[in-house]
Amino acid sequence: MRASAFFRGAIRRCTGRHRHENLGLILGADSCRLVLPSEGRLWEEPSLLVWRWPERRILLDGRAFGCVADQTIICRNLDRYQFVRMFESESAVDGDVLSGLLRYFRTGGARPPLRRAPDRLVLSGRPALLERIEPVLPRAASDAGFGECQTVAEHHLLTPEVGRHATALVVDVGHTATRIFAWQGGQLLAETTDAEVSGAALIQAVVDAAAREDLGIGSRTARQALAHCGNPDLMLSGRDLNSDLPRVLRCPRFVGEALAERFDRITCLCRRLMGAARSTAPARLELAGGGAVPGLALFLRQALPGIEVSLPARPGLVSARGLMRHLSVLA
Repeated sequence: MRASAFFRGAIRRCTGRHRHENLGLILGADSCRLVLPSEGRLWEEPSLLVWRWPERRILLDGRAFGCVADQTIICRNLDRYQFVRMFESESAVDGDVLSGLLRYFRTGGARPPLRRAPDRLVLSGRPALLERIEPVLPRAASDAGFGECQTVAEHHLLTPEVGRHATALVVDVGHTATRIFAWQGGQLLAETTDAEVSGAALIQAVVDAAAREDLGIGSRTARQALAHCGNPDLMLSGRDLNSDLPRVLRCPRFVGEALAERFDRITCLCRRLMGAARSTAPARLELAGGGAVPGLALFLRQALPGIEVSLPARPGLVSARGLMRHLSVLA
């Protein structure tokens, strides 16, 4: 009896020892999304990096990445330190930067420490970024403490949950580009990409429209205006460009007018992709990405009648939920 209990305990210890702890990481131009299935954790941090200026030397002491970089006191001295968005351009990716980032997230990032450090990394992102990273990924993952690593294209994480023969569109409004996918069941029929209607372009459109009204605003205020476009109680605070005094505009119409042109471009892309897919009219359109806002969903419902437009509560985490499903299969 004691021997059988001993062997059962040994089997449990051996199987537990070889059970992989997965960490999913999606590299975005604006933010990194992380998934830890064993703890049911899903969170995001800004894709920020801190360089020591002017020698452009990275700070590898845990203060250089994500929320920690955004909040650390050293970064208030902008004469010596510079903020950089790591994955806004594929050419900015470096092996040392990647290994430092992976080490930072393997310990939990700005969140409380993980109960158990993950040993397998599943990395995702836009195709051009993954192609740039793959040559340096094995060494970077090994330096960060991961035993295994693999990549998965981000569009595979955006598969809509529709019927077997139903057709659906997924509109992913990312920071650097908007990508639209036509799916039928689990098969990708067609896709298109347009950088003119990216999340960053939408924010810049609000900033430019405010400047035409002699109102100077920053990107943070423009983000808030974008998120609440169409709201009759929207208050836009900035600085008068003529007098340099604080100024507040209530329900500025120019925000909706500036965004309507970009939203109409997204609508045209959807129609064009439906024609390229040569399939039945989609019954559903799902929005994803940090630039997917309620105003865009309302515009698409009016411009594409007969199609159900779905906007999740947190569209920026749609791909992270898809990665969670992918990791549950691996487990």
